[in-house]
Amino acid sequence: MTKTAIPNLLRAAPLAILVLAGVSAPRASAESYGIGARIGLAMDASSGVDVTKLEDKNFELQLHAEVEPGVLLRLRLNRMNVEALAPKHNGDPRDPSGRFEKIGMDIEYQFAMNYYVSGVFIGAGYYRFRSDEDRLPLWDDGHKHFGYYGGVNGWFEVSPGWAVVPEISVDHVNNEKPRTFAGASLGIVYRF
Repeated sequence: MTKTAIPNLLRAAPLAILVLAGVSAPRASAESYGIGARIGLAMDASSGVDVTKLEDKNFELQLHAEVEPGVLLRLRLNRMNVEALAPKHNGDPRDPSGRFEKIGMDIEYQFAMNYYVSGVFIGAGYYRFRSDEDRLPLWDDGHKHFGYYGGVNGWFEVSPGWAVVPEISVDHVNNEKPRTFAGASLGIVYRF
């Protein structure tokens, strides 16, 4: 094993625990699956939250399995465009703009309300930063960073199987300059 193998394994442990928890959870007879997509806006919240700064575009694909009633295990593939940190927020003027690409696994607990289902989720994953000038292969080891995220959402069923899902989330990326992002998005999900 190389010197970096152990720290990389330790960073991957929370993601592995989420996967194992979902795989080993008892299966319900009414198990369902879903696929969805969402678009939204995000902002760098490393130095505070200002909703007028929600201007970075966010796109996501997701797959989920209902492992028991009201509990979802979800895989997310996300791409978030980000601007360089401004010098007044501890950024370096040489910091590049670019995008974070995320592959993450989360668990969501859902609660039935009168006209919709609310959900709260927490997850972990790997984030890769690609600058606008960067042409390295996707998931190049020099740019991968562990991170975690969480948030709340609401599932509004619009027809059998289809739901519109607004979501508010926060991502924290542990890279050389740890960054926190807040976002709001709107998705559509099909359950089968």
